[in-house]
Formats: sequence, C-alpha cells, structure tokens
Amino acid sequence: MTTISLAEAQAKFPELIAAVGRGEQVVVTIDNRPVAKIGSPDAVVFPDNLRDLSDEQKQTLIERGYGCMQGKIWMSDDFDAPLDDFAEYR
Repeated sequence: MTTISLAEAQAKFPELIAAVGRGEQVVVTIDNRPVAKIGSPDAVVFPDNLRDLSDEQKQTLIERGYGCMQGKIWMSDDFDAPLDDFAEYR
C-alpha cells in the first residue's frame, strides 16, 4: 500500500489512478495523518486484523460472503447484565 501526501497526490493523480488500476491501494495523508484511501471499487478490502491471512483463507472468506451478516445480528442492551440465577454469588 502506497502512502502519499495530498500535495503529491494532486501532482501525480494520473499515476495514482494507474496504480489503482493495477490493484494497488493508495493512502492520502495531510500532515502525516491518513485522510483517504483510494482503491478499486471491485477490490475486497480486509480489516487490519485479517490482513495476515493466507490467500487461500481470504478466498474462503470471499466465497462465503465476508461481512454478509453485517447489520443482521443484534445484541440486547442488557446482554451483560447479571443473571437473577446468580444473585446469591454477588
């Protein structure tokens, strides 16, 4: 993944688009702070905690629809509230 300043990105925009076309991702920074990521809209981007997976493991996640359950699972607000069954142990 390439990291580049905003000023540099503005000056080299055609080259950045070519790099993205080759499958690279580009992070744009302002004052050394990441503010944007440019990548292919078709690319599957894994969160940081999954980037160390092997290509085979990543492919398995893609085939299974990684993230397909996002927003479909909920947890009640009192999920971690003490259970009445254990009141004598408090």
